[in-house]
Amino acid sequence: MFDTSPPDPRLQETIDQLRAVPPELGLALLQRLVLDEGGLWGIPEENEYRPAYYEVQVLGVFAFDPDRFMVPHNWCVAASRVLKGEPPLTPLPSQRRSPAELLAIRARNNLCQRLGHPQEGCNR
Repeated sequence: MFDTSPPDPRLQETIDQLRAVPPELGLALLQRLVLDEGGLWGIPEENEYRPAYYEVQVLGVFAFDPDRFMVPHNWCVAASRVLKGEPPLTPLPSQRRSPAELLAIRARNNLCQRLGHPQEGCNR
């Protein structure tokens, strides 16, 4: 069962804004929205350590992608589904974890990467 409460009235406005700008500006717009409204910002600044996928959750909508610049597009697709009353796609395991758990997992993955351990099954 998914949440059937009315969608946030700002969803359509945000979709329109994101579709009117290039992906880099879309990321900045989403980040500003997360800072203003609260949510999850799983898109670190670019550096040598990259997560397996980038994620954002704001205004009750979750989106992710292995390519950081696809996240705004995916967020628009997910928000459009919410506006149509469609159920969300199957949630990822990360959606069932707290932000603190996600940070711990990313920190461990970055440490394993720096130490040269394989990403899959790294238990160190």
